[in-house]
Amino acid sequence: MADDNDNKEENDEQTNGNIIPNGCEAVVAPNPVLGTEWSQAALESALQGVAREMKKKQLEGLEKTLYSSKQTIDENVEEWVSAFQQFHADYSSPREETQEEEFAKMYHELIHSPALSTLLQLEQTYASNRAELVAKRDRASAKLHSRHMKEMDKAVTTGASDKEINNIAARHTRETAKVENHFINDIAVLQQSQLKDYRDFVNGVFLAEKSAPASPTKPNSSYRRDMEDDEPSTPTRRKTKKKSESSSAIGRMLGSPTESEAGGVHEQRLEESFTVLLGTQQKTMHNVRVIAGSPLDLCKHQPTNESQTVDIQAERLSTAMSLYSQELRGMVLLVDNRLSSATGIKAKFTRVCEESTDFHFPSIEDQMETLKREADLDSSKLNNGDFYITRHSNLSECHVVFHLVGETEAASDSFNARSPVMLGARNIIRCAFHSGVLNLSIPLLMMHEVPNEMDDKACLRRAELVLKCVKGFIMETSISEGSIPRTFQFLVPENTSHALFEGYSSLFSNIFRISGAMAFTS
Repeated sequence: MADDNDNKEENDEQTNGNIIPNGCEAVVAPNPVLGTEWSQAALESALQGVAREMKKKQLEGLEKTLYSSKQTIDENVEEWVSAFQQFHADYSSPREETQEEEFAKMYHELIHSPALSTLLQLEQTYASNRAELVAKRDRASAKLHSRHMKEMDKAVTTGASDKEINNIAARHTRETAKVENHFINDIAVLQQSQLKDYRDFVNGVFLAEKSAPASPTKPNSSYRRDMEDDEPSTPTRRKTKKKSESSSAIGRMLGSPTESEAGGVHEQRLEESFTVLLGTQQKTMHNVRVIAGSPLDLCKHQPTNESQTVDIQAERLSTAMSLYSQELRGMVLLVDNRLSSATGIKAKFTRVCEESTDFHFPSIEDQMETLKREADLDSSKLNNGDFYITRHSNLSECHVVFHLVGETEAASDSFNARSPVMLGARNIIRCAFHSGVLNLSIPLLMMHEVPNEMDDKACLRRAELVLKCVKGFIMETSISEGSIPRTFQFLVPENTSHALFEGYSSLFSNIFRISGAMAFTS
């Protein structure tokens, strides 16, 4: 009887689907009749517990491996970042490079190759052709303006009626617009032609260098053959310089003076350099320079010989080689608050940019139009302290120009350390630190021309205020952006006297901690 009862209980357990192994806790299996909600909750709880245990053991193992590893924290971080990037690269589709990125890579590789001199000489040839066209436009405009003035003066002196004077003024406007549109079209056609030919030339030289690489001791001359065969035609093309002239230019790059420079073709500017240490605990060495000159001097390609033609300069060489790098050159230019106007120093700067074609970035006119369109701002809404940035590859000593709004405010008597212009300078320095600008030129007086009512004492007080503020901005930004040696150039008006320039130089010794040699005597 007992055996029958045991068999009955065993059959019931098998019927219900409940098989309980020896030594295990009894858990009722799911039954389609009784439901599964309570059994699923128990199973989920058990799985979560197992997952927590596995994760805990995994983290303990990683922690043990980390502490026992001989690698530093930075090395571990780099390893994790590399693994993370590789993991995502394996499962993501590769992004195709744009034409601009491909051209940038080709130019960067060629500018650090034996083709350097050839590229720069070609750029100078193009710049000379365009400068001639721009100068021709200026002469035509000046001649037309002079004739219009004479006609208007004659009409006024002869007693012409108001209707006749209005008709003369309307005719003058039409003639001026006609001449301007004519040269605008000519410059645009020349720019597009030079841009296309230059990029085709760079692409051809790059492919030639790749197909026939140079030997370690003898540079490849295929780019010279390409230049002779494929040199683009321009309206007033000039031949490239001979090898001896090119060698003279290279010598000038390396700092050896030529006969024309020794003869003093252009006047030597006032300049003095310092090495300073900045920082609270960890000090960083920076180069500081005070220069007497216009900010446009950093943009123009100055003549270096008696024929007033422009050869390759060391500054231009450095600017070209650091174009696609984290060692950019920047300049602060004080402007008015109107985007649509081009007067004063803005007009002069635009004129300098027009003298040569920019082969890497849009023209200054296109960048300003893009800025006005994307910013969607009325010219009156630009406040003192605002700034906008333009990029350039055709200037002598700068890649980036920070246009700081506040030309009028900086020249007022109410200028102080809390002025919007100084706050804008602080933001520019932070932007320069963050964007890889290692060389920044700043107006020492926060003005490009000194008004007649400012005497030397007022200029020195203004310079001391700006220097102390800039020093604080540099130290403040270095804490968050890192301590990398940089160069800061402070520009003073080019008509500064020697005595006042000496006063400016003494301010640097008093405000900055100058690094110098120490003499010990026994």
